[in-house]
Amino acid sequence: MGSQARNEASRRDLLVSAIAAAASVLGTARVRAQTKASKAEAQYQPGPKGGQICAMCQLFCQPHACQVVEGDILPQGWCKFFTIPD
Repeated sequence: MGSQARNEASRRDLLVSAIAAAASVLGTARVRAQTKASKAEAQYQPGPKGGQICAMCQLFCQPHACQVVEGDILPQGWCKFFTIPD
């Protein structure tokens, strides 16, 4: 194999490896973005904290869900991800 053919093969291998690595990183980020926090990680509690309740949070989904915390969420509950709607 000539020098030019080896260089082209090396560039092609490098490009394929770079694309594969980027796809892997993007795939991992997508999985992480779709994974919800556990109630323990979110410091979820079934009652309010300082007047804040899940039903007032931007992340709350009626009737008993949250965009970022897994499981059933009580409207009168609270977690550390509490976010006031804009």
